[in-house]
Amino acid sequence: MIASAPVNQAVLEGGNLSLHCNVTGNPTPNVTWTKDADQTVLHRGETYSMTDVQRQAAGDYICTTWNGMGVQENATITVDVHCKIS
Repeated sequence: MIASAPVNQAVLEGGNLSLHCNVTGNPTPNVTWTKDADQTVLHRGETYSMTDVQRQAAGDYICTTWNGMGVQENATITVDVHCKIS
């Protein structure tokens, strides 16, 4: 179960970013991260950290939790990347 909903994030291009999905459950749920409509798993774990964030990182990140019982839960975090002005 998602204990608290993650919040949308903004990051300056070239900066670092951490997305967190706080989960509870027994057994402890597995957490996976995907982006937009792509089902490719980007990361496994409650915290997904990115370094040197570039423009293409902007979008909706989906935290999916499931512990093998009940239904999967999802939360979406929108990431905006602010571009540097030269």
